Amino acid sequence: VMAAIFLILLKVGAIAQLSPTQSSVLVIAPIWGRWAQVLAIARYPYLKAEGKGAFHRRNLKLPQDLWPSLILLAIASGISITLRLGDWMDWCGIAVAGFFISWGVGAWFNHRLQGMTGDSYGAIVEWTEAFIICSISILTK
Repeated sequence: VMAAIFLILLKVGAIAQLSPTQSSVLVIAPIWGRWAQVLAIARYPYLKAEGKGAFHRRNLKLPQDLWPSLILLAIASGISITLRLGDWMDWCGIAVAGFFISWGVGAWFNHRLQGMTGDSYGAIVEWTEAFIICSISILTK
């Protein structure tokens, strides 16, 4: 419960620091969060054979399961650049930060738990979103 409260406060604080031109982060952060989840499903073992998240592990098809989120990221970034919500250098930095955050959050959970569960998949989404929002509010100031 404390972690959830902290996470919510972190997201609210980071969103409060965003300028109006950074509003596209509210679309991009959830995309990165879902991408991080797919990355974790692909890279790390699942702990319970009967868990609800095991379904995702069994039915994962790469690379086609990554394409929808990558296409959405490209579209959202293109729209943001077109509407002048940051220059292309900002978006390159955000893309690099997004990749490393997505990979790092999953790696941290795997290291701590020695595998994944359905709950850790959900936590990966939420923590990735929070770190992306924080990174964008810091990197594009």
